[in-house]
Parts: sequence; C-alpha cells; structure tokens
Amino acid sequence: MEDSLLVLGVKPTAQWANGDIVPVYLQEQLGDVAKADFSAGLPTPEVVASYKPDLIVLGNSYYADNGVYEQYAKIAPTYAFKQSSSDLNGSLRKLGELLGKSQEAEQALSDYQRKVEEARIKLAPVAEGKKAVIIRMNDRGIFLMGGDYYGGYVLAQDLGFGKIKFVEKESSADLSLEMLPELDADYIFIANHAGTGDAFLKELESSPLWRNLPAVKEDRVFKIANDAWLNGGLIAGGNVIDEVVELLAP
Repeated sequence: MEDSLLVLGVKPTAQWANGDIVPVYLQEQLGDVAKADFSAGLPTPEVVASYKPDLIVLGNSYYADNGVYEQYAKIAPTYAFKQSSSDLNGSLRKLGELLGKSQEAEQALSDYQRKVEEARIKLAPVAEGKKAVIIRMNDRGIFLMGGDYYGGYVLAQDLGFGKIKFVEKESSADLSLEMLPELDADYIFIANHAGTGDAFLKELESSPLWRNLPAVKEDRVFKIANDAWLNGGLIAGGNVIDEVVELLAP
C-alpha cells in the first residue's frame, strides 16, 4: 500500500519487494527506502521489528493468518484490511483515518475524480462504445486482466471502456492462442512484466491468429512498460490515465 501512503504524504519505513523487484513507478519517492522481501513469504517478526514501525498495515486479511497478526501486534499497532486492492477509495479513507490524514485522503480522491472526468471528455470520441483489455504476461504464461483491479479497473471503471467477453464477469483469465479469434477488443494493452514474458510475447506475435485481429491490423495494440498498470493506488491510476490519453487522444 505504498502508493496510498505516498498519496497521504507518508513515507513508509519499508517497501514491498519480491527479491530485487519493487514498484518502479514509485522509486523516485521510495528509492532510499528499505526493501521488505516477500519472495519467501511474509517478513519474519524479527525483520519487521528491525524497521522500527509505529504502525503495521497488512493489505490482505490472509496475511494476518497463522498467528502473524498476533506476532506483528507485539511489535506495533497492527491493522489488517480484508482486501485493500478491491476497494482503493475505501482503503485510502481507512488508511487516512488510521494515520490522522482523513482530510488529505478526501482531497486526493477529489483530485483523482477530477482527473478521471477530464480524461473521459478527451477520450470520448475514441472510447465510446469501445472495448479494451490488458494482456499480461510473465514467465508463467499469458493472462487477460479483468476490470476489477489495477490497470483493468482504471480502463473499465474510471475511463468507461467496455470489457471483452472473456473477462466480462471474471477478474482474470488465461489466454491461449486458440482463443484469439474471439478476442473482441478494440484496444489491446500488453504488459510484459519486467520482460519475463518475452518468450510468450514472441509466440503471440508470430501467430497468424494474432496478426488477423482487427486491433492488430489497425495498430490499436500498445506495449506498456510502466508497471503502474500492474499496481493499485491513485498514483498508479493517474499514471495509467495519463498514458491512455497520450496514446489514444494526444
């Protein structure tokens, strides 16, 4: 939840990391912040204590299972969200309440809504009645991102693009080459996570089924390098909005 903390003007004492991988889009503000490595699971109580926190926030309730909450709570006051990423506005407000930053939270939400409304006006000529999808790939495969979280939420909920049928009611779905003829997207955004999906990207782009898609033929496929698309928060959402506007309605 580093994104939301920064929105509130609070710099965390440690940031999430998977080995050396951190949210790149936040590193201008977090470049000097210690990395809490989650690659082998939650940091141990000893590691958490070494950061000398005044407050410990768990973004998901399952992080609190198996006695973790009780162990962390011995270090500092601890709060566990049920699922912070499924309700970014609500979780930002709660975080603001916990930190005495409720006014900052409301101002940030108001500013973000204004940004959304301005973007919708700019995008209206190219977005109305159109469907968009994010194809996410990594070393495990190729996936479709639905409209419930991260960049998919921004496209569907904030900017009003329609959802393709494969993720109309799903948060995500595996994508196989055989499914391509039914990929009913007007705009396709490809997020290749830190280049780990290069082999799958090559396979996708070499497929005749891919090259026959209307979005491909009409140059409406965009490769996204900004990892804000794969993270949640108002900073991430703002980055996604800026990029969509720049690509579709410059």
